[in-house]
Amino acid sequence: MTRALGVLIVLASFALIAVMAGTVFLHFGKISVDRHIVLSLISVLFCTFVHLMMIFYLLGIGNQMKRAIVQDDLPKKEERFIRISSFRKKVIPAASLSVLLLMLTLFSGGHSDAAQQALWLHTSLAIAAFAVNFATLWREFSTLSDCIELMWEIEEEIS
Repeated sequence: MTRALGVLIVLASFALIAVMAGTVFLHFGKISVDRHIVLSLISVLFCTFVHLMMIFYLLGIGNQMKRAIVQDDLPKKEERFIRISSFRKKVIPAASLSVLLLMLTLFSGGHSDAAQQALWLHTSLAIAAFAVNFATLWREFSTLSDCIELMWEIEEEIS
């Protein structure tokens, strides 16, 4: 599961790059608006899926690690509980903001395409969503590595 999440995070990064490349090609007339919409919709859904999977993974694995620590009465309980909660505190707010910006960008794009107005708003939101999503994906990947490290520590002490 952990490797799969790592692969999904990398694929989400590529999806964001593809959308930005599609936007540049759209600007220079090399791609149609229809293809930009389809590419953006797929990327937004995929990135939202990745962020939500990461949130639920951290919630589930955190509870599982806490249960193992308490059940086997491992040393350094408080330190490990703090580390587990720090994983959640790092990822959940950033992932929530990323999903919010992705949705706002998607909806503003639909509005600017239908009404031919507020294109600057869609462009600004797209740039912000791109930057925040890359930062969030990086944060998720590093948190995933830290989580794996803590899981190995706990597993080593249990065995």
